[in-house]
Amino acid sequence: MWARHVRTERVPARRLRPTAPPPAERAAAAAPALSGHVVTATAGDEYDQARRIANARLDFRPAEIVYCYGESDVAAAIQYGIANGMQLCVRSGGHDYEGFSLNNGGLVIDVSRCDRYEVSADRRTAIVGPGTPLRTLYHRLGNTRLDPNDPNDPGYTLPGGSCGGVGVGGLVTGGGFGLISRKYGLFCDRLVRVRLVDGTGALREATRVNDPDGVLWATCGGGGGNFGVVTELEFELVRAPRSVTTFAYVWPAHDDLITRLTHSFTAWNPSEDVFATLLLKAGGDVGSQVVFAGQSFGDEEATRAEIAPIAGKLPAPLTASVSPLQSMSPLDAIEANAGDDTEHHAWKMASSLGRGALNTAGIGALLEALRKGPSSSCYVQFDTFGGKINDVAADATAFPHRDMTYTVQYQSYWTNPSDADPAERWLRETFEAVDAHIGANASYRNYCDLNLSDWEDRYYKANYARLQRIKAQLDPNNTFYYPQSIVPA
Repeated sequence: MWARHVRTERVPARRLRPTAPPPAERAAAAAPALSGHVVTATAGDEYDQARRIANARLDFRPAEIVYCYGESDVAAAIQYGIANGMQLCVRSGGHDYEGFSLNNGGLVIDVSRCDRYEVSADRRTAIVGPGTPLRTLYHRLGNTRLDPNDPNDPGYTLPGGSCGGVGVGGLVTGGGFGLISRKYGLFCDRLVRVRLVDGTGALREATRVNDPDGVLWATCGGGGGNFGVVTELEFELVRAPRSVTTFAYVWPAHDDLITRLTHSFTAWNPSEDVFATLLLKAGGDVGSQVVFAGQSFGDEEATRAEIAPIAGKLPAPLTASVSPLQSMSPLDAIEANAGDDTEHHAWKMASSLGRGALNTAGIGALLEALRKGPSSSCYVQFDTFGGKINDVAADATAFPHRDMTYTVQYQSYWTNPSDADPAERWLRETFEAVDAHIGANASYRNYCDLNLSDWEDRYYKANYARLQRIKAQLDPNNTFYYPQSIVPA
């Protein structure tokens, strides 16, 4: 989660043209005019900027990109796409790992300018536009105070992710996992109402207590751009704590330490107040280091007690590299981990979810993979999961992974195009070697990976069948499709 923000230089993009089956035959309709702001290839630099996404590995050329400002623009875009037989994709923040929010030759419905924010009078909920960047939402929530006259009031928050430029709409539809999810659940678990323009151009609204067609259920982890375009979200807010305590330990990397640390981390069961990450760099560079870091809602004494099962069982860390435990505001902690929205680097990712201690064979496979790391920046990162996330039943939302205790994200970054193939090969081989020993056959939809042949099961488990039925209701002609989109029942 944190390592995604390693700074690299912009590199020439590699064109990927994902194939998808043509949409089912569409009913003829008079094509309405597009409204909003439309950008085509004739716009030159504006078009190149409009089709740019966060991952420089990807390069797509849609026929048209329409920036929508409200539901009428969205509905017109969908009807226009249907009438012209175009592939439709939805983009909110442009951080999709595989570029599912863009296409070649189709229409991209961009809701980044739908960034409404309105708090209820009782401060219990907030209405949020799907295009709102996560960093912007956090700041707005932090500035929404119970007592406006109290400068020390920390305001409100939501358990979103850690990348500041991610759009709210894309994050919630994949589940939404972040630094405070163990305390407050997934981002989607706070969703109480959603408005969506479906694949026929019809407006639908659902609430937590009135969701006959499964619209809200599917929005909570069913993947972005499958059923239509989310136009409005209402979340139940939580009071932000007055401070969090951060921690960071760094050790020189060697096999014995990585073995002990990985076993302890995956077996660890801290309180819901704690989020932690274990970052392992591949390649065996001279001076390579292992990082164990995170945050807690407890004070310094409580935090030290929480992390003692990890840090207390290992050799003394590198003294010069250990950050002292410090308290900061939740907003400051978010800023410290939110990355740089201006970065544009190339990457490839994969993920596993697991529960319980990784076995000896799995740790052996991990060590072997780390030794084989190519010259580019490659990492394996473990994050704590569980807590309040696991209090929700697996079928209560579309997000099914409610019994996991940690996530693994396999990450490769590069600056030189010649490094792309070895970096991607290392990532694929590392994922296959380690995931086989984790054994849960589960991946996080927001860390999507085109290499997966069984993505339906890995992302959605038993919930996929219901998602297919909802897809058949909301988008019967498969107007919205991409390489890993849900197929109508």
